[in-house]
Amino acid sequence: MSKVQVADVMARTPDFVLGTVQIGLDYGVTNPAGRPDRPHALEVLRRAAARGVTCFDTARAYGDAEALIGEAFQGSGRVQAVTKLDPLAALAADASVEAACAAAAGSLDESRRALRLDALPVVQLHRPEHLHRWGGAIWRLLLRQRDEGRIGRLGVSLSTPSELLSALACRDVTHIQCPMNLLDHRWEEELVQDALEARPDVVIHVRSVLLQGLLAAPDPRPWRRVAGPAGPAVAEALGALAAASGRRSLLDLSIAYVRSLGWIDGVVIGVVDCAQLDQNLELFGAPPLSAGEVAAVRARRPRLADAVLNPNLWRLDTEVSA
Repeated sequence: MSKVQVADVMARTPDFVLGTVQIGLDYGVTNPAGRPDRPHALEVLRRAAARGVTCFDTARAYGDAEALIGEAFQGSGRVQAVTKLDPLAALAADASVEAACAAAAGSLDESRRALRLDALPVVQLHRPEHLHRWGGAIWRLLLRQRDEGRIGRLGVSLSTPSELLSALACRDVTHIQCPMNLLDHRWEEELVQDALEARPDVVIHVRSVLLQGLLAAPDPRPWRRVAGPAGPAVAEALGALAAASGRRSLLDLSIAYVRSLGWIDGVVIGVVDCAQLDQNLELFGAPPLSAGEVAAVRARRPRLADAVLNPNLWRLDTEVSA
């Protein structure tokens, strides 16, 4: 049975993975209030674990997120932290191999200290170009630490299908995170789906399921910031799509859609408070879409350019990319 088939023929539905960028940074085009304070952030993390969430997505670049996870769970091992190497943006363009490796090793050490773990369960490159940059030295460093037992699985956090194909070509990559939502048609290409099917050993987590909150409700105001003059029309089309779906809301439809894709193992969703957490977990308990319902969504959804689908390409007055 193909891993890329949809809900009515798939072996399992994806797990809920709690994203933590929202509790570590002021993040999101629809989140003007910013991150929660420390007590509320710890409450969210502990409530998630109490409700059965076992996987937490984080990164060295997510502000205090790793430290909050470490404080909440004290390195107990009852939850799994999936973290990402520092993006190494502070390195000069002509940085030496030695400098790059020192920065990467320092990032890994800081993640262990923050998470209060001797071994990191999953480490992903935050920038896919680091798989080959500096002659592959960063990746070889990660492989050595994996072989020494200081890292479990290795992976790549990426943004485009071409980056996915490159990562899947590396046999040591066994964990991938990519964006995916009901508007994102890029991952449906046959070449991409064939590559995913050829690597059943790779765990696939998806982010941007709600496109930084834009798919939580069809509000034309944030859509105008992202899509320009076409924003209100996109919001209207999404409202109509949700109404035609028979689901409770656009939020419900957005979550059900990605849960219906057989190539996904985990769905990363971030929250800023316990009410959002409870709402999303409740929606995760609803049935996913059938194959026919997935096809209906694809036929009715607006088709948007990569510059809208990829938050890294948004041109806003504040930094919102992941």
